[in-house]
Amino acid sequence: LPSTQRKERSKNQGSFSGFFVALPLFVFLTTFFQFGDPSISAVATFVTAFVCIVFAGLMRRFKRRNN
Repeated sequence: LPSTQRKERSKNQGSFSGFFVALPLFVFLTTFFQFGDPSISAVATFVTAFVCIVFAGLMRRFKRRNN
């Protein structure tokens, strides 16, 4: 039973990290097409990535508190 739980958790982590890679990329592309300015896209991407990292940290802490 514990091994299947571990497998599930790692699978969820994988899709989660994929989401965190895809979201900043998506933000970069949309802002770039919107403004046509790479510097604006870089700032928006950085902010998005930062928010993602903070959010992931909070989620991890929240999960740990629940368990």
